[in-house]
Amino acid sequence: MSSRSSDSPKPESHDTVKLAAKTLINHLVNHLCHFPMGSGASRINSSIQEFHDWEDMTCDDLKSDLFFSPNLQFFILNKRTLISFIELSALTNAPGGGVTAGLTTARTVCRVILRDLTGKYSWDSSVLYAPPWCNKGSSLNNAKALLDICTEIEREPLLIQEEEIPPSILPSTVHRSPSQIPYHQTDNEVEYDNLNDLLGYIGYTSPECILEPGLPLNVEAPIPEGLSEDAENVVTDMVIDQKDGELEYYQKHKNSQSLIAQPQMPLEVQDPVSPFQICRMLLNQMGLLAWEKRCSFDLLKKSDSMLRQLKYLDNQKCRETHKFAVIYVAEGQEDKNSILNNTGGSKAYEDFISGLGWEIDLETHQGFLGGLHQNKSTGDTAPYFATSLYECIYHVSTRMPSGSDEAIHTKIKHLGNDEVHIVWSEHFRDYRRGIIPTEFGDVIIVIYPLPNGLYRIQIIRKAEIPYFGPLFNGAIVDRKILPGLVRAAAINASRIKRAQMSLYHSFYEERAKGFDTLVQNHIDMTMFEDFSASVFAPVLPANSTICDQTTDLPQSASSSSLEQTFTSPDQMSPSSARQSRAPGKNNRGGLRRQKSVDFG
Repeated sequence: MSSRSSDSPKPESHDTVKLAAKTLINHLVNHLCHFPMGSGASRINSSIQEFHDWEDMTCDDLKSDLFFSPNLQFFILNKRTLISFIELSALTNAPGGGVTAGLTTARTVCRVILRDLTGKYSWDSSVLYAPPWCNKGSSLNNAKALLDICTEIEREPLLIQEEEIPPSILPSTVHRSPSQIPYHQTDNEVEYDNLNDLLGYIGYTSPECILEPGLPLNVEAPIPEGLSEDAENVVTDMVIDQKDGELEYYQKHKNSQSLIAQPQMPLEVQDPVSPFQICRMLLNQMGLLAWEKRCSFDLLKKSDSMLRQLKYLDNQKCRETHKFAVIYVAEGQEDKNSILNNTGGSKAYEDFISGLGWEIDLETHQGFLGGLHQNKSTGDTAPYFATSLYECIYHVSTRMPSGSDEAIHTKIKHLGNDEVHIVWSEHFRDYRRGIIPTEFGDVIIVIYPLPNGLYRIQIIRKAEIPYFGPLFNGAIVDRKILPGLVRAAAINASRIKRAQMSLYHSFYEERAKGFDTLVQNHIDMTMFEDFSASVFAPVLPANSTICDQTTDLPQSASSSSLEQTFTSPDQMSPSSARQSRAPGKNNRGGLRRQKSVDFG
């Protein structure tokens, strides 16, 4: 029975729980104590792409032109994180000095773009050489001025100096009373052991600090177990002899030139000689080029298919998204036209709308739009609310344009396609579902103001929708907690509705599926030598040649600096020669061809 159970496939729920745990861990690492960022809650991930901030780059999307650049390389770490390393020119004239804050630095910076289950992140790093006032070529002169070094033959004096300990500061055998607190001032006639007296005072005033009952803290530690008193004396004599021997050697050779430290001058600023040099330095400092990392750090195959999947991955939502319709029903309104022509509501209604979220400008909003347009055809603003895990936007009927048949049609299209409707009704009759005809609107949360300042809640749901909370049909709610409870109930209703859909997957499951597809189809299992060569030069320089003992390969060409970034497609280095790890025709029996790259 046990063998059959072990051979049976694991249930799908097991993988889903495991994936949810991974997503939660990544979320805590990336967003705990970091949300919201300076740009606000609408942007939780970076919008930077690989082609941004290139001086000579003309494309506005991920295209195959990136593959012919010598300053860009794609990697995969642990089959869970996509990493792009891009070396760009440093923006020294940017406000505040740019990423280098005005410091003297290399002429290029390294940009790292990461994609994982929780989204996309990026940062820029640079090699800092000197403060802003230290100009290029003056590091050595400034160091000499600061260190007061006039000639090259001068030497820095030895820091170790012989000091004889006067007998007056040796630990004294005279101690204070345990009840007397020791101070750093000592008597002129008697030198006390302040540390010993402090331990005695702590043990006397705070007996709970004593490790063993009846044993003061200032008692010498006993001999370690297994070590006799004679052995302890022998070790003590050995340490004293070692100290005396070192002092004797220093007295004899303290004037020797070998014991005098020479001044170390700072290195001058050196511009990178390779378009990928700063990125390679960062890769090495992070330990990603070590042999131990070869089982978890690989290249990605450069292809149009890989770019398409990268675009698909970037377009996926990294948070749970919800959209809700908010409808205002004034007193006496019972038909569709009168309700949809409302351009405003009562003060209590407007206060309720302001409590659902904060008002955002649709034209400049960078978060979830829920189908609203940024060209102001669906209004200028809308309520929006977001956390690090979800974001929701409200299609408010009074915020959308009205007055024409086209505007009413647009309003019906957005309101009718929402699965959850929030209705504020000031009519004395209960709201009817069929007032706004739609196949959606599976859950309707109706709010009725009461004369005593409270609000009655009515929940209208289809038969297949189960119960949800925190609101329930017939609840009476105070105005202070009404917006938060309505928002929570609407989110729970939306989640329950989506969970009943066939083949529905949460946002992180969809992203993980696309992520795994990209990794499985485009991971490049290269040999260590080929991997190192691709890191050294993502695309071979124009004057390089590949020498092969068995077959002559065509030359690979590319630009040799950031100023010459792009070349023709026929100058790209052949992937078969640079990236081959799996056994094949040219790698039988574990043997591989010997190649050497000559960078003339």
